[in-house]
Amino acid sequence: MNECKPLRLIPMAMLIALSTALAADPAPLPRAPTPQQLHYDRRSPVVVAVEQVKDAVVNISSTRLVQVSTGIFNDEEFERFFGMPDPFSRTVKATSLGSGVVIHPDGYVLTNAHVVARASEITCTFGQQTQVKARLVSADPAHDLAILKIDSPKPLPYVRMGRSDDLMIGETVIAIGNPLGYSHTVTTGVVSAVEREVQLGQQLVLKGLIQTDASINPGNSGGPLLNVNAELIGVNTAIRGDAQNIGFAIPIQTARDDLAYLLDFARVNDLLFGATLADAKEGLTVNEVKAGTPAAEGGLAAGDRVRSVDGKECPTLMDFNVMMLGKAPGQTCRLAVVRDGKNQELKVQLLAAPKPDGNALLWEHFGLKVREVDAAAARKFNLQPGAGLMVVQMAENSQADRIGLQVGDLLVQVDRLRVNSLDDLGKALKGVPPGQTLQMTFVRGRYQLWTKLTAK
Repeated sequence: MNECKPLRLIPMAMLIALSTALAADPAPLPRAPTPQQLHYDRRSPVVVAVEQVKDAVVNISSTRLVQVSTGIFNDEEFERFFGMPDPFSRTVKATSLGSGVVIHPDGYVLTNAHVVARASEITCTFGQQTQVKARLVSADPAHDLAILKIDSPKPLPYVRMGRSDDLMIGETVIAIGNPLGYSHTVTTGVVSAVEREVQLGQQLVLKGLIQTDASINPGNSGGPLLNVNAELIGVNTAIRGDAQNIGFAIPIQTARDDLAYLLDFARVNDLLFGATLADAKEGLTVNEVKAGTPAAEGGLAAGDRVRSVDGKECPTLMDFNVMMLGKAPGQTCRLAVVRDGKNQELKVQLLAAPKPDGNALLWEHFGLKVREVDAAAARKFNLQPGAGLMVVQMAENSQADRIGLQVGDLLVQVDRLRVNSLDDLGKALKGVPPGQTLQMTFVRGRYQLWTKLTAK
């Protein structure tokens, strides 16, 4: 038999309080954010970064002249077959679109080499739709990078360089460019991977690239890839046409290393200077001075810390090269240096660099000798003067000999540089170190031969 439990009595006062609470109005909902609060919350790091760099990004339009044949051959085929230019060909303008980013207030723009390849006219458009002409300073097709110069009466806004050696997979990145002609388009994504390798055409392989899923399309090439701190971490360069949201950028560390070559004032202006400088913790430092050069004659010495050029401070190697790019043979520059803790001012008179001997370099590196196609050779071999450089000798068992090159073949291109004279050849081979592989193009009759030769 279940035991009966006593009833629990609830005091009347508690019942009255409970009924009063149930009859009361419900608690009010939280107030909606004010428009000012919403505006503040929308200013994400991406918005802030874009506002900081947008005026330093340019859209690039380049024009080049191309020969279009109206006959059954293209222009090059007609010339190789008949030994004369195609009489039915005509010259037309071809326009390509790309992007770039100002990296120095003096108007130096970083972009891809393929964006401005063989361009006869280059126009840069800023975000305010201001159009200015630009000229090519230097290009490195092997790394697909180039430097343009915009002449401006006042300093231009520029993007600070960041780092690409500490990128995190999944890190937010921003791309700005000119995709398909839609100027100053902003897209975002993440770092998908690093150290990617991409082949661009038959002659160019780029390694160590950043892969991103930020939307990149034709026209983005040369534009900046940024982190959320508005720092330049890469140069957009390629896409996978058969995929979505797979793009690639050249890391800024690679671009930094290449800038020493692209902005090398002695190479660009064919000057003889004779000193090697580098960025160091204590400032811009002289690493080496070659005896008998203008730098040595002016008193510059290894270990000197260079502070200014002609009274203008140059804290970095880029600043130094930019200041020296305006110099010509015969001019004197004043260098303020610190040596053993003491300030000194040196005067260095720049000289014209001797022209490199293209044939000597070709023989030294590849065991080949060539000659220019002069009028006599053109008549004898039914060629056009300046059509290339004719092979006249090969070293026994050299690379050229082993791959089957023949006397009479025409060398017409080294990497992406046309070589119609020995001076062209000297410029193409100047500074090539042992072990570097070059793509060379030869012509034999109606056929083109592409081969890679490695310098000894």
